[in-house]
Amino acid sequence: MIQFGNKTGGRPGAWAGVWLCLLALPAWGQIPLAEDGQLSVSGSSTFRYEYQDSTVAGAFKQERLRLSARVDGRWEVRENWTFSSGVRTGSLENQQTPTVTIKTLDSRSGYGSRAVYVDRWEAGWQQANNRVLIGRTMWPFWAATDAVWDRDAHPAGLFASHRHPSGEAAHTFAAAYYWLPDGGLRFTGRMATVQLRREEPLGKGRLSYALQWLHMEGEPHARHARARANERDYRIAQVSLTYAVKWVGQPAVFGLDVFHNFKTYPADGLDTFAAAFRDERTGFALAFSIGRNRTRGDWRFRYHYVYQAALSVNPALNADTRFHVRTSNYRGHDLRFTYSLSDRWTLSPRALFAKEIVGNIRGQRYRLDLSFVF
Repeated sequence: MIQFGNKTGGRPGAWAGVWLCLLALPAWGQIPLAEDGQLSVSGSSTFRYEYQDSTVAGAFKQERLRLSARVDGRWEVRENWTFSSGVRTGSLENQQTPTVTIKTLDSRSGYGSRAVYVDRWEAGWQQANNRVLIGRTMWPFWAATDAVWDRDAHPAGLFASHRHPSGEAAHTFAAAYYWLPDGGLRFTGRMATVQLRREEPLGKGRLSYALQWLHMEGEPHARHARARANERDYRIAQVSLTYAVKWVGQPAVFGLDVFHNFKTYPADGLDTFAAAFRDERTGFALAFSIGRNRTRGDWRFRYHYVYQAALSVNPALNADTRFHVRTSNYRGHDLRFTYSLSDRWTLSPRALFAKEIVGNIRGQRYRLDLSFVF
């Protein structure tokens, strides 16, 4: 792990060097390691301008330049067996975002802690329609949105799935047992989760839907999880649905997630957050996208509406993008347009508007991202 800067200052030059080094990585391609083994290198990086403000503590505004980057390696050890590992930028105090501030453009913003660290290490086995992963893995479960789980939050444990094709349809059963991330390197709390998914043709498109159960057991002494989130138990049921179809000549996807936390919390417990929001345990997310980004000139538009009740999710593990004041107890709109400058480079303006469900705080966030993948 390499850490740059601290909470009160920064070294933007060091981060600019990191970003420039990443530009050379596409030339690596694939590196043969042995007669039956091969190492593949992939990754992505984003350079971001961001402006945000809210009504919390008066008129709070932030304007800054930010950076995120990750590099992943995948080694095909032998037939059906792989080992993968990845490093990313981010803060050791936040498990949900790989983004770091490299330059503040206002007088109130700080840099926060910044680091480059290993956030993924997994061994995988796959044969026909069976798959097993062990280690600290990327989130392998399917959903219409990231309202319940942020795909930047990588748990550690064991995952297994089986896909059963049946004509043009298919069923997939997946299960996992995980330790939950608490910051960049720690784990606090455990989770068992299962999902049953079905895919089938419908009209001119394809329908996918799934039911998932997330059984989270909290543990004391969470260091970085918001509002003691990883110290709290959750019993979350999630129903997800998408319909993919060609519309006005472009690929389009309509999506829905509905989720409810069946865990009840006492009104007089020591967990004051859970006591205050004990009745706020249901949420949903609507999603729509049209277009795609593959080659130069391609475009894609995405819209999400999210209603995120305070205890409908674990606020230390769901997407933390849409409302910079908090990661639950909000409803809001997320609009994004992405244009392909080439097959590797994209430019993406994004606007996010959110308001508390319980409370009166409002916020807005505007971003302009220049990204590349390799």
